[in-house]
Amino acid sequence: MLHDLPGDRGNLDHVVVGPGGVFLLDSKRWMGSTTVNGDIATVRRVEDPDLSYRFGGVGHLKGLAFDVHDRLRTESGLNRWVAPVIVIWGAFPQRVAGETCKFVHGEELANWLEQQPNQIDASRVGQVALAIDRGWIGGAKIGQGSARS
Repeated sequence: MLHDLPGDRGNLDHVVVGPGGVFLLDSKRWMGSTTVNGDIATVRRVEDPDLSYRFGGVGHLKGLAFDVHDRLRTESGLNRWVAPVIVIWGAFPQRVAGETCKFVHGEELANWLEQQPNQIDASRVGQVALAIDRGWIGGAKIGQGSARS
């Protein structure tokens, strides 16, 4: 797992590489109850419904995922799609939702990642993670549980 990568369009919280693919995780701690319809999250503030809002930042996250994809392809020649995932820490009864971007409750994340169909041979996961790491000037911070640790 790679953490806290500086991107051209903003900070990238986490990049996870595993047999299920490459995932860009953006963590959100929203106050209120979140529901997702398509790729739009609505956060309803229980204490003040007038403060409810819609999160429309999926396009931005997809752009960041494309940046990771582009750097991976440039560094290694691997043409792997990077899946954008918003990790919700808070009330999210659906637990997993979304169309072109997945919204996953933080407590479901590890299980959800493990359930993704294999996209990368297990023997190549470390190579893909290393290629992503090399794509950032100065390198990324490598976390515990990384394919390379």
